[in-house]
Amino acid sequence: MLISDRITNFSEILLEDAITKRQLEKSMSDEHLQDVICLTLNQLRPQYVKSTMDMRINLSPEEYQSALRGIDTALEKAINIVKSGRREAMRD
Repeated sequence: MLISDRITNFSEILLEDAITKRQLEKSMSDEHLQDVICLTLNQLRPQYVKSTMDMRINLSPEEYQSALRGIDTALEKAINIVKSGRREAMRD
């Protein structure tokens, strides 16, 4: 059994929802979007779960909203890094 077959990072799911909500796939190249995803996830604490339903059930509404705010803050910071060109400068 591979771990990735049964376990997922809840932060990735919340980030995917935020990206879809903002429609970033329409306004960024795939490469820039991948950079944004990596930069965002590197700012967040991983929250591994067997089932996303487990996490949603066990979080209070306040904790869930706090997690969403954390995602939004990290995502905004990552977008700003990519848009400023600092990510490309780091690669050179």
